[in-house]
Amino acid sequence: MGRFPYGVLRREASKLIRDAGQPAIIRKLGSYDGWTGEETGGEDVPCRVVVSEYSLRERESSLISQGDKKVLVSALPSGKTVGLADRLVIGDELSDPQARGHEISNVSEINPGGTSIAWELQVVF
Repeated sequence: MGRFPYGVLRREASKLIRDAGQPAIIRKLGSYDGWTGEETGGEDVPCRVVVSEYSLRERESSLISQGDKKVLVSALPSGKTVGLADRLVIGDELSDPQARGHEISNVSEINPGGTSIAWELQVVF
């Protein structure tokens, strides 16, 4: 039996998120220099996202807070990941380079067969 073509699945998932989603960035915060008052070393990773509500069932049996949203993120460029220290910048915030974005409280990579397909985030709105 042949190997499952996860690359095809990744492309299809990215296409669906691109078509149904909206532009966003994962803002990787840099370090803050208290002496100069500047933040250095940060990076913005462009992506597409689909934002949805959690179901009642998901809310009942977990640590999902009121106002949290489920965000599906397209696969990121090779070597890029999403972490709890990152922020999600979306919508009108994209035009503001100083926007801090939304806190990410949980991260799950959808990664069958070692191929990153997408990311599911729990985001505080």
